[in-house]
Amino acid sequence: MEFDLRQLFRIARRRWWLLLLAPLIAGLTARYVDTRRQSDGPSLYAARAVMLVEPNAGNDPPSYSLFTFSHLAQSKSVLAKVVDDLRLPNGVTGLASRVTSAPVLDNLERPTELVEIEAQDEDPQRAADIANGIIRAVGEYLADQQAARGRATRETIYQQMADLDQQIAETQQQIRTLQQAPNAGAPDAQTQLDLLNESLNRFRQAYLDLQAAAQQLDLSTTAAPSWVTLVDPADPPTETAATAGRSATIPAAFAGFVLAGALVLLLEFLDNTVKFGTNFPALTGAGLLSIIPRARNLRPGRGQLFVLDQPDAPAAEAIRRLRANLDFVSALGPVKSIAISSPGSGDGKTSVAANLAVAMAQAGIETVLIDANLRTPILHAVFAEPNNAGVTSLLVGGKASWHEVARPIAAVRHLTLITSGPVPVNPADLLSRDRLPALLAEIGAEADAILIDTPPVLAVSDALAVAAHVDGVILVCRSGRTRIDSLSQAVDALHHGVVRIIGTVLNLQTRHDEGYSSYRVRSERELPASVASPASTNSPRSAD
Repeated sequence: MEFDLRQLFRIARRRWWLLLLAPLIAGLTARYVDTRRQSDGPSLYAARAVMLVEPNAGNDPPSYSLFTFSHLAQSKSVLAKVVDDLRLPNGVTGLASRVTSAPVLDNLERPTELVEIEAQDEDPQRAADIANGIIRAVGEYLADQQAARGRATRETIYQQMADLDQQIAETQQQIRTLQQAPNAGAPDAQTQLDLLNESLNRFRQAYLDLQAAAQQLDLSTTAAPSWVTLVDPADPPTETAATAGRSATIPAAFAGFVLAGALVLLLEFLDNTVKFGTNFPALTGAGLLSIIPRARNLRPGRGQLFVLDQPDAPAAEAIRRLRANLDFVSALGPVKSIAISSPGSGDGKTSVAANLAVAMAQAGIETVLIDANLRTPILHAVFAEPNNAGVTSLLVGGKASWHEVARPIAAVRHLTLITSGPVPVNPADLLSRDRLPALLAEIGAEADAILIDTPPVLAVSDALAVAAHVDGVILVCRSGRTRIDSLSQAVDALHHGVVRIIGTVLNLQTRHDEGYSSYRVRSERELPASVASPASTNSPRSAD
Protein backbone atom coordinates (compact mmCIF):
# COMPACT_ATOMS: atom_id res chain seq x y z
CA MET A 1 0.00 0.00 0.00
CA GLU A 2 1.53 3.31 -1.13
CA PHE A 3 0.96 6.70 0.45
CA ASP A 4 1.73 10.15 -0.92
CA LEU A 5 2.24 13.23 1.23
CA ARG A 6 -1.36 14.40 0.97
CA GLN A 7 -2.66 10.99 2.00
CA LEU A 8 -0.27 10.89 4.94
CA PHE A 9 -1.44 14.34 6.01
CA ARG A 10 -5.09 13.32 5.84
CA ILE A 11 -4.36 10.10 7.73
CA ALA A 12 -2.56 12.11 10.41
CA ARG A 13 -5.52 14.49 10.72
CA ARG A 14 -7.91 11.58 11.05
CA ARG A 15 -5.89 9.85 13.76
CA TRP A 16 -4.30 12.91 15.38
CA TRP A 17 -5.34 11.75 18.83
CA LEU A 18 -3.16 8.64 18.57
CA LEU A 19 -0.17 10.61 17.30
CA LEU A 20 -0.58 12.97 20.26
CA LEU A 21 -1.48 10.47 22.96
CA ALA A 22 1.33 7.94 22.38
CA PRO A 23 4.24 10.44 22.71
CA LEU A 24 2.55 12.04 25.71
CA ILE A 25 2.18 8.70 27.50
CA ALA A 26 5.75 7.65 26.63
CA GLY A 27 7.21 10.95 27.81
CA LEU A 28 5.23 11.00 31.05
CA THR A 29 6.15 7.38 31.73
CA ALA A 30 9.87 8.13 31.28
CA ARG A 31 9.54 11.16 33.53
CA TYR A 32 7.72 9.09 36.16
CA VAL A 33 10.38 6.35 36.05
CA ASP A 34 13.15 8.92 36.51
CA THR A 35 11.32 10.51 39.42
CA ARG A 36 10.71 7.16 41.09
CA ARG A 37 14.33 6.17 40.63
CA GLN A 38 15.41 9.39 42.24
CA SER A 39 12.98 9.08 45.16
CA ASP A 40 13.28 5.31 45.79
CA GLY A 41 17.08 4.96 45.66
CA PRO A 42 19.97 7.07 46.93
CA SER A 43 20.78 10.28 45.14
CA LEU A 44 23.73 9.49 42.92
CA TYR A 45 26.10 12.00 41.38
CA ALA A 46 27.70 11.18 38.03
CA ALA A 47 31.27 12.36 37.35
CA ARG A 48 32.98 11.94 34.00
CA ALA A 49 36.69 11.83 33.15
CA VAL A 50 38.41 11.31 29.80
CA MET A 51 41.69 9.48 29.18
CA LEU A 52 43.90 9.59 26.11
CA VAL A 53 45.05 6.20 24.89
CA GLU A 54 48.49 6.12 23.21
CA PRO A 55 49.13 2.51 22.21
CA ASN A 56 52.26 3.50 20.25
CA ALA A 57 54.09 5.03 23.21
CA GLY A 58 57.48 3.45 23.97
CA ASN A 59 59.36 0.77 22.10
CA ASP A 60 57.27 -2.15 23.30
CA PRO A 61 53.60 -1.08 23.36
CA PRO A 62 50.91 -3.52 24.48
CA SER A 63 48.87 -5.01 21.66
CA TYR A 64 45.56 -3.58 22.94
CA SER A 65 42.72 -2.07 20.91
CA LEU A 66 40.82 1.01 22.01
CA PHE A 67 37.84 -1.06 23.11
CA THR A 68 40.20 -3.20 25.19
CA PHE A 69 41.13 -0.11 27.19
CA SER A 70 37.42 0.64 27.63
CA HIS A 71 36.73 -2.82 29.02
CA LEU A 72 39.93 -2.72 31.05
CA ALA A 73 38.61 0.32 32.93
CA GLN A 74 35.74 -1.84 34.23
CA SER A 75 37.80 -4.94 34.98
CA LYS A 76 38.01 -6.34 38.51
CA SER A 77 41.78 -5.83 38.63
CA VAL A 78 41.50 -2.11 37.97
CA LEU A 79 38.47 -1.61 40.20
CA ALA A 80 40.20 -3.48 43.04
CA LYS A 81 43.05 -0.92 42.89
CA VAL A 82 40.53 1.93 43.08
CA VAL A 83 38.71 0.33 46.01
CA ASP A 84 42.02 -0.08 47.90
CA ASP A 85 43.29 3.41 47.09
CA LEU A 86 40.06 5.23 48.03
CA ARG A 87 38.96 2.79 50.75
CA LEU A 88 35.50 2.44 49.19
CA PRO A 89 32.90 0.70 51.37
CA ASN A 90 30.94 -1.17 48.68
CA GLY A 91 33.81 -3.27 47.36
CA VAL A 92 34.52 -4.24 43.76
CA THR A 93 30.99 -5.55 43.07
CA GLY A 94 29.31 -2.38 44.31
CA LEU A 95 31.71 -0.19 42.36
CA ALA A 96 31.28 -2.17 39.13
CA SER A 97 27.53 -1.40 39.08
CA ARG A 98 28.27 2.34 39.18
CA VAL A 99 31.02 2.58 36.58
CA THR A 100 30.68 2.76 32.79
CA SER A 101 33.24 3.40 30.07
CA ALA A 102 33.02 3.85 26.33
CA PRO A 103 35.20 5.17 23.49
CA VAL A 104 34.47 8.74 22.42
CA LEU A 105 33.16 8.81 18.83
CA ASP A 106 33.73 11.49 16.22
CA ASN A 107 31.11 13.02 13.92
CA LEU A 108 31.27 9.99 11.64
CA GLU A 109 30.62 7.61 14.57
CA ARG A 110 34.22 6.39 14.46
CA PRO A 111 36.13 5.79 17.72
CA THR A 112 38.77 8.37 18.61
CA GLU A 113 41.79 7.82 20.89
CA LEU A 114 39.72 9.00 23.85
CA VAL A 115 37.83 6.88 26.38
CA GLU A 116 35.23 8.39 28.71
CA ILE A 117 34.82 7.04 32.23
CA GLU A 118 31.65 7.73 34.23
CA ALA A 119 31.41 6.97 37.94
CA GLN A 120 28.37 7.42 40.20
CA ASP A 121 28.38 7.83 43.96
CA GLU A 122 26.36 9.43 46.75
CA ASP A 123 29.24 11.85 47.38
CA PRO A 124 30.00 14.14 44.41
CA GLN A 125 33.67 14.49 45.40
CA ARG A 126 34.07 10.75 45.73
CA ALA A 127 32.40 10.25 42.34
CA ALA A 128 35.03 12.51 40.79
CA ASP A 129 37.82 10.73 42.70
CA ILE A 130 36.59 7.36 41.44
CA ALA A 131 36.50 8.49 37.79
CA ASN A 132 40.00 9.98 38.01
CA GLY A 133 41.24 7.05 40.07
CA ILE A 134 40.09 4.54 37.47
CA ILE A 135 42.26 6.20 34.83
CA ARG A 136 45.25 6.21 37.17
CA ALA A 137 44.56 2.58 38.04
CA VAL A 138 44.47 1.67 34.35
CA GLY A 139 47.90 3.27 33.89
CA GLU A 140 49.25 1.51 36.97
CA TYR A 141 47.82 -1.80 35.80
CA LEU A 142 49.48 -1.44 32.42
CA ALA A 143 52.75 -0.43 34.09
CA ASP A 144 52.56 -3.43 36.41
CA GLN A 145 51.89 -5.71 33.47
CA GLN A 146 54.83 -4.20 31.60
CA ALA A 147 57.05 -4.56 34.67
CA ALA A 148 56.00 -8.18 35.12
CA ARG A 149 56.87 -8.88 31.51
CA GLY A 150 60.23 -7.11 32.04
CA ARG A 151 61.02 -9.21 35.11
CA ALA A 152 60.24 -12.40 33.25
CA THR A 153 62.43 -11.30 30.34
CA ARG A 154 65.25 -10.26 32.67
CA GLU A 155 65.19 -13.61 34.43
CA THR A 156 65.38 -15.37 31.10
CA ILE A 157 68.38 -13.23 30.03
CA TYR A 158 70.20 -13.79 33.31
CA GLN A 159 69.64 -17.53 33.05
CA GLN A 160 71.03 -17.52 29.50
CA MET A 161 74.02 -15.42 30.65
CA ALA A 162 74.68 -17.91 33.45
CA ASP A 163 74.57 -20.78 30.98
CA LEU A 164 76.97 -18.97 28.65
CA ASP A 165 79.30 -18.14 31.54
CA GLN A 166 79.50 -21.83 32.38
CA GLN A 167 80.12 -22.75 28.75
CA ILE A 168 82.89 -20.16 28.53
CA ALA A 169 84.57 -21.54 31.64
CA GLU A 170 84.37 -25.10 30.35
CA THR A 171 85.75 -24.10 26.95
CA GLN A 172 88.66 -22.21 28.55
CA GLN A 173 89.49 -25.28 30.66
CA GLN A 174 89.49 -27.48 27.54
CA ILE A 175 91.89 -25.07 25.81
CA ARG A 176 94.30 -25.07 28.75
CA THR A 177 94.25 -28.84 28.98
CA LEU A 178 94.96 -29.19 25.24
CA GLN A 179 97.81 -26.67 25.37
CA GLN A 180 99.51 -28.55 28.24
CA ALA A 181 99.30 -31.94 26.52
CA PRO A 182 102.60 -33.57 25.22
CA ASN A 183 101.32 -33.61 21.64
CA ALA A 184 100.13 -29.96 21.70
CA GLY A 185 102.20 -29.19 18.64
CA ALA A 186 100.70 -31.95 16.52
CA PRO A 187 98.53 -30.93 13.57
CA ASP A 188 95.42 -32.64 14.97
CA ALA A 189 95.83 -30.94 18.33
CA GLN A 190 96.31 -27.60 16.67
CA THR A 191 93.11 -28.04 14.62
CA GLN A 192 91.11 -28.94 17.74
CA LEU A 193 92.55 -25.94 19.54
CA ASP A 194 91.36 -23.61 16.73
CA LEU A 195 87.82 -24.98 16.96
CA LEU A 196 87.73 -24.43 20.73
CA ASN A 197 88.91 -20.85 20.33
CA GLU A 198 86.13 -20.16 17.77
CA SER A 199 83.50 -21.56 20.16
CA LEU A 200 84.91 -19.46 22.97
CA ASN A 201 84.64 -16.32 20.87
CA ARG A 202 81.00 -17.09 19.99
CA PHE A 203 80.12 -17.68 23.64
CA ARG A 204 81.76 -14.43 24.68
CA GLN A 205 79.92 -12.46 21.92
CA ALA A 206 76.57 -13.98 22.87
CA TYR A 207 77.27 -13.13 26.51
CA LEU A 208 78.01 -9.52 25.57
CA ASP A 209 74.76 -9.33 23.52
CA LEU A 210 72.72 -10.62 26.43
CA GLN A 211 74.46 -8.22 28.78
CA ALA A 212 73.57 -5.30 26.45
CA ALA A 213 69.93 -6.52 26.27
CA ALA A 214 69.79 -6.64 30.07
CA GLN A 215 71.08 -3.09 30.32
CA GLN A 216 68.53 -1.89 27.71
CA LEU A 217 65.77 -3.66 29.59
CA ASP A 218 66.80 -1.96 32.81
CA LEU A 219 66.77 1.43 31.07
CA SER A 220 63.31 0.86 29.54
CA THR A 221 61.93 -0.26 32.88
CA THR A 222 63.33 2.80 34.62
CA ALA A 223 61.70 5.14 32.04
CA ALA A 224 58.55 3.10 31.46
CA PRO A 225 56.09 4.91 29.11
CA SER A 226 52.51 5.69 30.10
CA TRP A 227 49.98 4.42 27.58
CA VAL A 228 47.05 6.32 29.12
CA THR A 229 46.89 9.97 30.11
CA LEU A 230 44.24 11.79 32.10
CA VAL A 231 43.39 14.63 29.69
CA ASP A 232 40.04 15.74 31.13
CA PRO A 233 39.84 15.11 34.87
CA ALA A 234 36.44 14.77 36.49
CA ASP A 235 35.11 17.60 38.64
CA PRO A 236 32.61 17.08 41.47
CA PRO A 237 29.12 17.21 39.82
CA THR A 238 26.56 19.74 41.04
CA GLU A 239 23.40 17.74 40.29
CA THR A 240 22.35 14.16 40.74
CA ALA A 241 22.36 11.64 37.91
CA ALA A 242 18.55 11.29 38.13
CA THR A 243 18.10 15.05 37.68
CA ALA A 244 20.52 15.16 34.78
CA GLY A 245 18.78 12.18 33.15
CA ARG A 246 15.37 13.80 32.85
CA SER A 247 16.23 14.71 29.28
CA ALA A 248 15.42 11.05 28.52
CA THR A 249 11.80 12.23 28.47
CA ILE A 250 12.33 13.74 25.02
CA PRO A 251 13.77 10.56 23.43
CA ALA A 252 10.97 8.56 25.01
CA ALA A 253 8.37 10.92 23.58
CA PHE A 254 10.01 10.73 20.16
CA ALA A 255 10.03 6.93 20.32
CA GLY A 256 6.34 7.04 21.24
CA PHE A 257 5.65 9.25 18.23
CA VAL A 258 7.50 6.86 15.91
CA LEU A 259 5.59 3.87 17.29
CA ALA A 260 2.32 5.77 16.98
CA GLY A 261 3.12 6.60 13.35
CA ALA A 262 3.84 2.96 12.61
CA LEU A 263 0.61 1.93 14.33
CA VAL A 264 -1.39 4.51 12.35
CA LEU A 265 0.02 3.21 9.07
CA LEU A 266 -0.71 -0.37 10.15
CA LEU A 267 -4.30 0.52 11.05
CA GLU A 268 -4.68 2.30 7.73
CA PHE A 269 -3.31 -0.72 5.91
CA LEU A 270 -5.71 -3.04 7.76
CA ASP A 271 -8.66 -0.68 7.31
CA ASN A 272 -11.21 -2.53 5.16
CA THR A 273 -13.87 0.18 5.06
CA VAL A 274 -14.99 2.25 2.10
CA LYS A 275 -13.61 5.75 1.74
CA PHE A 276 -12.89 8.35 -0.91
CA GLY A 277 -10.09 6.35 -2.53
CA THR A 278 -12.13 3.14 -2.82
CA ASN A 279 -12.49 1.79 -6.36
CA PHE A 280 -16.31 1.79 -6.47
CA PRO A 281 -16.59 0.98 -10.21
CA ALA A 282 -14.60 -2.22 -9.66
CA LEU A 283 -16.69 -3.18 -6.62
CA THR A 284 -20.17 -2.31 -7.83
CA GLY A 285 -19.91 -1.87 -11.59
CA ALA A 286 -21.14 1.71 -11.08
CA GLY A 287 -19.53 5.00 -10.21
CA LEU A 288 -19.45 7.20 -7.12
CA LEU A 289 -22.36 9.61 -7.53
CA SER A 290 -21.68 11.90 -4.58
CA ILE A 291 -19.84 12.30 -1.31
CA ILE A 292 -22.11 13.65 1.41
CA PRO A 293 -20.33 15.16 4.41
CA ARG A 294 -21.76 14.88 7.88
CA ALA A 295 -24.33 17.61 8.46
CA ARG A 296 -24.35 19.56 11.70
CA ASN A 297 -27.06 19.66 14.34
CA LEU A 298 -29.02 16.70 12.98
CA ARG A 299 -31.85 15.48 15.16
CA PRO A 300 -34.20 12.50 14.89
CA GLY A 301 -37.35 13.08 12.86
CA ARG A 302 -37.86 16.41 11.13
CA GLY A 303 -34.30 17.47 11.99
CA GLN A 304 -32.96 15.10 9.31
CA LEU A 305 -33.99 17.37 6.42
CA PHE A 306 -30.81 19.43 6.19
CA VAL A 307 -31.62 20.39 2.59
CA LEU A 308 -34.51 22.45 3.99
CA ASP A 309 -32.98 23.58 7.28
CA GLN A 310 -29.39 24.13 6.11
CA PRO A 311 -29.61 24.85 2.36
CA ASP A 312 -26.09 26.34 2.25
CA ALA A 313 -24.45 23.52 4.19
CA PRO A 314 -21.91 21.26 2.42
CA ALA A 315 -24.23 18.28 2.96
CA ALA A 316 -27.09 20.03 1.15
CA GLU A 317 -24.74 20.97 -1.69
CA ALA A 318 -23.66 17.31 -1.94
CA ILE A 319 -27.32 16.22 -2.25
CA ARG A 320 -27.84 18.70 -5.06
CA ARG A 321 -24.67 17.37 -6.67
CA LEU A 322 -26.16 13.88 -6.45
CA ARG A 323 -29.31 15.16 -8.18
CA ALA A 324 -27.22 16.82 -10.90
CA ASN A 325 -25.13 13.68 -11.46
CA LEU A 326 -28.33 11.68 -11.90
CA ASP A 327 -29.13 14.04 -14.77
CA PHE A 328 -25.81 13.22 -16.38
CA VAL A 329 -26.16 9.46 -16.16
CA SER A 330 -29.78 9.50 -17.37
CA ALA A 331 -28.45 10.09 -20.87
CA LEU A 332 -27.97 6.33 -21.21
CA GLY A 333 -31.69 5.74 -20.80
CA PRO A 334 -34.57 6.97 -18.68
CA VAL A 335 -34.83 5.42 -15.24
CA LYS A 336 -37.85 6.60 -13.31
CA SER A 337 -38.07 4.40 -10.20
CA ILE A 338 -35.05 4.12 -7.91
CA ALA A 339 -34.63 2.02 -4.80
CA ILE A 340 -32.26 3.49 -2.22
CA SER A 341 -30.64 0.91 0.03
CA SER A 342 -27.38 0.14 1.82
CA PRO A 343 -25.34 -2.95 2.74
CA GLY A 344 -26.10 -2.62 6.45
CA SER A 345 -27.94 -0.50 8.97
CA GLY A 346 -26.68 2.87 10.17
CA ASP A 347 -25.37 4.03 6.78
CA GLY A 348 -27.89 6.90 6.52
CA LYS A 349 -29.82 5.71 3.47
CA THR A 350 -33.17 7.04 4.76
CA SER A 351 -31.69 10.51 5.29
CA VAL A 352 -30.21 10.41 1.78
CA ALA A 353 -33.54 9.31 0.29
CA ALA A 354 -35.51 12.03 2.11
CA ASN A 355 -33.12 14.85 1.27
CA LEU A 356 -32.70 13.71 -2.34
CA ALA A 357 -36.49 13.69 -2.73
CA VAL A 358 -36.65 17.25 -1.37
CA ALA A 359 -33.84 18.40 -3.69
CA MET A 360 -35.51 16.85 -6.74
CA ALA A 361 -38.87 18.40 -5.84
CA GLN A 362 -37.23 21.80 -5.36
CA ALA A 363 -35.96 21.46 -8.93
CA GLY A 364 -39.55 21.13 -10.15
CA ILE A 365 -39.51 17.34 -10.52
CA GLU A 366 -42.78 15.65 -9.53
CA THR A 367 -41.32 13.25 -6.99
CA VAL A 368 -43.00 10.49 -5.02
CA LEU A 369 -41.09 9.18 -2.00
CA ILE A 370 -42.14 5.72 -0.82
CA ASP A 371 -41.23 4.19 2.52
CA ALA A 372 -40.80 0.47 1.74
CA ASN A 373 -39.02 -0.19 5.01
CA LEU A 374 -42.04 -2.04 6.42
CA ARG A 375 -40.20 -3.34 9.47
CA THR A 376 -38.78 -0.13 10.94
CA PRO A 377 -40.38 2.78 9.05
CA ILE A 378 -38.83 6.21 9.57
CA LEU A 379 -39.91 8.53 6.75
CA HIS A 380 -43.28 9.44 8.34
CA ALA A 381 -41.34 10.76 11.37
CA VAL A 382 -38.89 12.66 9.17
CA PHE A 383 -41.75 14.54 7.46
CA ALA A 384 -43.95 14.64 10.58
CA GLU A 385 -46.82 12.78 8.89
CA PRO A 386 -49.16 10.12 10.32
CA ASN A 387 -48.58 6.49 9.42
CA ASN A 388 -52.00 4.99 9.78
CA ALA A 389 -52.15 4.04 6.09
CA GLY A 390 -49.57 3.60 3.42
CA VAL A 391 -47.75 0.97 1.34
CA THR A 392 -49.11 -1.98 3.30
CA SER A 393 -52.67 -0.67 2.81
CA LEU A 394 -52.18 -0.60 -0.95
CA LEU A 395 -50.48 -4.00 -1.17
CA VAL A 396 -53.00 -5.80 1.06
CA GLY A 397 -56.16 -4.17 -0.25
CA GLY A 398 -55.17 -4.20 -3.87
CA LYS A 399 -58.07 -1.95 -4.98
CA ALA A 400 -57.39 1.38 -3.29
CA SER A 401 -55.84 4.18 -5.32
CA TRP A 402 -52.43 5.37 -4.26
CA HIS A 403 -53.82 8.87 -4.02
CA GLU A 404 -55.84 7.76 -1.00
CA VAL A 405 -52.68 7.22 1.08
CA ALA A 406 -50.42 9.77 -0.61
CA ARG A 407 -49.51 12.77 1.53
CA PRO A 408 -48.39 15.89 -0.31
CA ILE A 409 -45.69 17.70 1.64
CA ALA A 410 -46.84 21.26 2.27
CA ALA A 411 -43.33 22.61 2.85
CA VAL A 412 -42.04 21.23 -0.45
CA ARG A 413 -43.97 21.61 -3.67
CA HIS A 414 -43.90 18.69 -6.13
CA LEU A 415 -43.11 16.20 -3.35
CA THR A 416 -45.52 13.44 -2.28
CA LEU A 417 -44.87 10.95 0.49
CA ILE A 418 -46.34 7.44 0.77
CA THR A 419 -45.58 6.14 4.24
CA SER A 420 -45.14 2.47 5.07
CA GLY A 421 -48.49 2.04 6.81
CA PRO A 422 -49.14 -0.49 9.59
CA VAL A 423 -46.32 -2.96 10.18
CA PRO A 424 -47.29 -6.30 8.57
CA VAL A 425 -46.51 -9.79 9.81
CA ASN A 426 -44.69 -10.85 6.64
CA PRO A 427 -43.07 -7.80 4.97
CA ALA A 428 -40.95 -9.78 2.48
CA ASP A 429 -43.93 -11.80 1.21
CA LEU A 430 -46.02 -8.68 0.95
CA LEU A 431 -43.41 -6.85 -1.15
CA SER A 432 -43.02 -9.89 -3.40
CA ARG A 433 -46.64 -9.82 -4.57
CA ASP A 434 -47.61 -8.81 -8.09
CA ARG A 435 -49.38 -5.75 -6.72
CA LEU A 436 -46.05 -3.90 -6.19
CA PRO A 437 -45.05 -3.56 -9.90
CA ALA A 438 -48.59 -2.56 -10.77
CA LEU A 439 -48.53 0.07 -8.00
CA LEU A 440 -45.23 1.47 -9.26
CA ALA A 441 -46.63 1.62 -12.79
CA GLU A 442 -49.67 3.58 -11.56
CA ILE A 443 -47.51 6.06 -9.69
CA GLY A 444 -45.02 6.35 -12.58
CA ALA A 445 -47.81 7.34 -14.92
CA GLU A 446 -48.27 10.58 -12.98
CA ALA A 447 -44.88 11.22 -11.35
CA ASP A 448 -41.53 12.13 -12.89
CA ALA A 449 -39.42 10.23 -10.34
CA ILE A 450 -40.07 7.59 -7.68
CA LEU A 451 -37.66 7.16 -4.81
CA ILE A 452 -38.12 4.11 -2.58
CA ASP A 453 -36.46 3.73 0.80
CA THR A 454 -35.80 0.03 1.52
CA PRO A 455 -34.24 -1.96 4.37
CA PRO A 456 -30.53 -2.85 4.16
CA VAL A 457 -29.71 -5.48 1.55
CA LEU A 458 -27.80 -7.77 3.89
CA ALA A 459 -30.24 -7.50 6.79
CA VAL A 460 -33.44 -8.88 5.21
CA SER A 461 -34.67 -9.86 1.76
CA ASP A 462 -37.12 -6.94 1.51
CA ALA A 463 -34.69 -4.79 -0.47
CA LEU A 464 -34.21 -7.55 -3.05
CA ALA A 465 -37.98 -7.89 -3.45
CA VAL A 466 -38.31 -4.16 -4.16
CA ALA A 467 -35.18 -3.99 -6.33
CA ALA A 468 -36.62 -6.60 -8.69
CA HIS A 469 -39.39 -4.17 -9.72
CA VAL A 470 -37.54 -0.85 -10.02
CA ASP A 471 -35.40 0.60 -12.77
CA GLY A 472 -32.26 0.90 -10.65
CA VAL A 473 -30.72 0.87 -7.17
CA ILE A 474 -28.52 3.40 -5.40
CA LEU A 475 -26.32 1.93 -2.67
CA VAL A 476 -25.52 4.23 0.25
CA CYS A 477 -22.28 3.49 2.14
CA ARG A 478 -21.01 5.14 5.27
CA SER A 479 -17.48 6.46 4.99
CA GLY A 480 -15.08 4.70 7.33
CA ARG A 481 -17.72 2.25 8.57
CA THR A 482 -19.20 0.20 5.74
CA ARG A 483 -16.82 -2.67 5.06
CA ILE A 484 -15.69 -3.42 1.54
CA ASP A 485 -16.64 -7.08 1.87
CA SER A 486 -20.15 -6.07 3.02
CA LEU A 487 -20.51 -3.85 -0.03
CA SER A 488 -19.35 -6.71 -2.28
CA GLN A 489 -21.85 -9.09 -0.68
CA ALA A 490 -24.66 -6.59 -1.21
CA VAL A 491 -23.68 -6.16 -4.87
CA ASP A 492 -23.58 -9.92 -5.37
CA ALA A 493 -27.05 -10.28 -3.83
CA LEU A 494 -28.47 -7.58 -6.12
CA HIS A 495 -26.78 -8.97 -9.23
CA HIS A 496 -28.25 -12.41 -8.56
CA GLY A 497 -31.61 -10.78 -9.04
CA VAL A 498 -30.54 -9.06 -12.28
CA VAL A 499 -30.83 -5.65 -10.65
CA ARG A 500 -29.25 -2.53 -12.11
CA ILE A 501 -27.00 -0.63 -9.72
CA ILE A 502 -27.07 3.03 -10.71
CA GLY A 503 -24.25 4.18 -8.48
CA THR A 504 -22.91 4.56 -4.99
CA VAL A 505 -23.23 7.39 -2.48
CA LEU A 506 -20.49 7.82 0.14
CA ASN A 507 -22.36 9.18 3.15
CA LEU A 508 -21.39 10.83 6.44
CA GLN A 509 -17.93 11.84 5.33
CA THR A 510 -16.21 13.66 8.18
CA ARG A 511 -13.91 16.65 7.96
CA HIS A 512 -10.83 14.55 8.68
CA ASP A 513 -11.63 11.75 6.25
CA GLU A 514 -9.50 11.32 3.18
CA GLY A 515 -10.72 13.23 0.15
CA TYR A 516 -13.14 15.52 2.02
CA SER A 517 -11.45 18.83 1.26
CA SER A 518 -10.56 18.00 -2.32
CA TYR A 519 -14.12 16.94 -3.10
CA ARG A 520 -15.72 20.06 -1.64
CA VAL A 521 -13.85 22.41 -3.94
CA ARG A 522 -15.12 20.73 -7.11
CA SER A 523 -17.67 22.68 -9.02
CA GLU A 524 -21.13 21.22 -9.32
CA ARG A 525 -20.79 20.88 -13.05
CA GLU A 526 -17.63 18.77 -12.76
CA LEU A 527 -18.63 15.14 -12.82
CA PRO A 528 -16.28 12.45 -11.40
CA ALA A 529 -14.67 10.37 -14.10
CA SER A 530 -16.08 7.17 -12.59
CA VAL A 531 -19.63 8.54 -13.04
CA ALA A 532 -19.05 9.87 -16.53
CA SER A 533 -17.78 6.57 -17.83
CA PRO A 534 -20.41 4.54 -19.73
CA ALA A 535 -19.69 1.44 -17.67
CA SER A 536 -20.77 3.13 -14.48
CA THR A 537 -23.88 5.08 -15.52
CA ASN A 538 -27.37 3.77 -14.83
CA SER A 539 -29.61 6.47 -13.36
CA PRO A 540 -33.00 8.17 -13.74
CA ARG A 541 -33.98 11.05 -15.92
CA SER A 542 -35.14 14.08 -13.99
CA ALA A 543 -37.45 16.69 -15.35
CA ASP A 544 -36.42 20.27 -15.88
